[in-house]
Amino acid sequence: MSLSLALGGAVSGLRANQSAISLLTQNISNANSDGYTRQTVVQSQQVVAGMGAGVQIDQVMRSVDNILSAAARMQTSSTGAASAASDVLNRVQFYFGQPGSGNDIKSKMDDMFNTLLDLSNNSEQAFTRTLAVQKAVSFAGDVSELATNLQQARYDTDHEIADTVNEINNTLDDLNRVNESIRAATFNSTNKNALFDQRDKLLTKLQENISVSVTFDSDGQARIFNNQGDFLSESRYHLQYTPQSGPENFASDNPLSPIKMVLLDPNGNPIDTPTTSIVLVSGGTTGNITSKIDGGRLKGLLQARDQDLPNFLSQLDHFANTFRNAMNAIHNDGVGFPPANRLTGTRFVPGGEEHLWSGKVRFAALTENGLPVASPYPSEAKLRPYDMNFSTIQGPSGQGSATVRDIMRDFNSYFSPSNRVNSGNISDIKLGAISNSIATNGTFQFDLDLDNGSGSNSTVKVLSVTSNDPGVTFSATPAGLSTGVTVTAGSRLRTGTTNSITADFSGATLASPHVIQVQYDIDGQVSTVEYQVTDNVTDIRNTRYAATAVTSGTATLEIPTSFNPQLKMDLVDANGAVVTDPTASGYLRIQGLNTGYRVAMDELNSKEGGLPTDVSKATNSGFSSYFQLNDLFVSNGGVEKGSAQNLAVRQDIQNNKSLLSTGELTLSNSPDGSPVYTYQVGISSNANIKKLAAVQFQNFNFDSKGTLSGTSATLGGYVSELIGFAASTTEQANSVHDAEKLKSDGLQEKIDAIGGVNVDEELANSVLYQNAFGANARMISTINQLFESLLNLGQ
Repeated sequence: MSLSLALGGAVSGLRANQSAISLLTQNISNANSDGYTRQTVVQSQQVVAGMGAGVQIDQVMRSVDNILSAAARMQTSSTGAASAASDVLNRVQFYFGQPGSGNDIKSKMDDMFNTLLDLSNNSEQAFTRTLAVQKAVSFAGDVSELATNLQQARYDTDHEIADTVNEINNTLDDLNRVNESIRAATFNSTNKNALFDQRDKLLTKLQENISVSVTFDSDGQARIFNNQGDFLSESRYHLQYTPQSGPENFASDNPLSPIKMVLLDPNGNPIDTPTTSIVLVSGGTTGNITSKIDGGRLKGLLQARDQDLPNFLSQLDHFANTFRNAMNAIHNDGVGFPPANRLTGTRFVPGGEEHLWSGKVRFAALTENGLPVASPYPSEAKLRPYDMNFSTIQGPSGQGSATVRDIMRDFNSYFSPSNRVNSGNISDIKLGAISNSIATNGTFQFDLDLDNGSGSNSTVKVLSVTSNDPGVTFSATPAGLSTGVTVTAGSRLRTGTTNSITADFSGATLASPHVIQVQYDIDGQVSTVEYQVTDNVTDIRNTRYAATAVTSGTATLEIPTSFNPQLKMDLVDANGAVVTDPTASGYLRIQGLNTGYRVAMDELNSKEGGLPTDVSKATNSGFSSYFQLNDLFVSNGGVEKGSAQNLAVRQDIQNNKSLLSTGELTLSNSPDGSPVYTYQVGISSNANIKKLAAVQFQNFNFDSKGTLSGTSATLGGYVSELIGFAASTTEQANSVHDAEKLKSDGLQEKIDAIGGVNVDEELANSVLYQNAFGANARMISTINQLFESLLNLGQ
């Protein structure tokens, strides 16, 4: 080997070790730099003309296992999804409270029911009543706040989705710039390892937010695909999403915007057309959203927003709806003390819509002291309640169905004093309109409305029906009326369509009003009673026509001392103005027409049975419950969704605690032994509050909601399931996150073992390279001395 060749080899060794030492310095200085990969010099023997000529540097190589790195990036997507879901659910768990902690809605509900139970034992105490209302208000507020927090969580998660989309877009922009730098470095033949570190760090960040597939070109540029195989980096793409403007949009279930992948023009502006954009997540309302995203933080956030949180809300709504309906059904069947002067329903109903009804409902006019009001009739001291019998009310389709207007006319006819016919045990006989209108000189179909206020049964027969106008004719008297109908003691009876008579005024010679004369046999006593009917009228079905005179027999005409109504039933608008249009909609209202007159009801066995054309719409609610006249908790418009967030005690009950239905109508006392058919309510009446308190012990059938199976349970049992479900779901999410994080950490440890910088190892290698560097330097010095010796020999 010549000295020149030896010198070249030594110089190459000097340079190689100098480069290695420089690289060691860079490794050590970046030992704690996030995303830095350890670099090493790859050396090989330099050969010239078949002879060794020193060492050459082939490349500076990153210590990386590409297969392991790809697996770690994919695992990052799973960890990101689990982390996002865990974060949201931990907030949900905080809202629900820990089971048995005392700060959850189960504890608040128990507190409310315990106070109702105390009130049932001390119903006359104003303080206990006030406390019971306050506890109900507090519990309703807690349920509403929980639902509001869940809606707020959906809103917050929605904005986290928007932030994540922005972060994805920024990462895609950064990757695009790195790819351009890698392309330039390849062209200029410069080291690209630092760019590769930046590229891999950005890919990990992208995978944490959204699952993608990655391939690399020969020069190391990253090519990114979404999970549907569409390029994200072949051209410039961005994700596009518009979040909701407020939590109320989630409460109203406004449609959500889609998440799209849109192409950018050269200026970076999105080109959103069917051919340049791809829908990754569909828009729409809750339950109608589909997603193509299968990993990353974005998946976890979407899962929370569109499935987990709606599931919790639907379960909470189902509970609140069941709770409210159960409490309201009982509250509507009771009476506060003092009774209310006015009850206004919250169900918006069409005045002309026909519904099927069955059973009876009782209405009573009471004083502020809960006693029956004075009767306007001299023959009785107190006004008896009205038991409305739906089987005899006339509707457009006949008996057993009625419009709101039919019910109103039936009610108002009773509580508007008019002349009465007294004969034996019968307190009154009126004509009931079956026809809804009478044209000028038209026809009029009517039946009899019979009242027996005595203590004995009575039989009423119709002997004849005539008019003082010979041109007026009548249909034949039905057999049921001619043979007689029995009116039991203390009851009212309307004879109905089958026992009705039709008057034909077409041949009348006298002007309206027309006189109808009915001859009755009442328990063997015969009397003739006159009624006046006016024609050219509409909207009269179920109106009662009072007697105007008794022309013969033992019957007497009783004139009320006052013609002022005690109670009035109207249909009103939202401002309380009476709705006069018979087809218009409104809210049913019952009010006392005197400050001393109060309203009390007993639903008895009344039941709303749906539409005659669609019984599937039946609510099967009692009368007051259907019209929501005396609810404890405000209704939710007849739908379950939003029941929790809108749960609240009626404002008038909050303002006036005496409206809380503690008691119920009971039969008045009879000190003189005579028949008493009046009803009253006392300050110590506690029958209804006992029923309200007992709701906590009843079992209800709860439907399957979300991932919670249907079950039969008490309200407290179901609430405990909700709280436990939230806790177990959160615990499961945390366990999944911990497991995914453990996998990510394990892969990262392997990557660090390969590509991480071990300072001790680098320092040890520095000694080797330093010694090698010194040896090569000594070789150069020795070779220089040999060159000098050769030169000296030549001289």
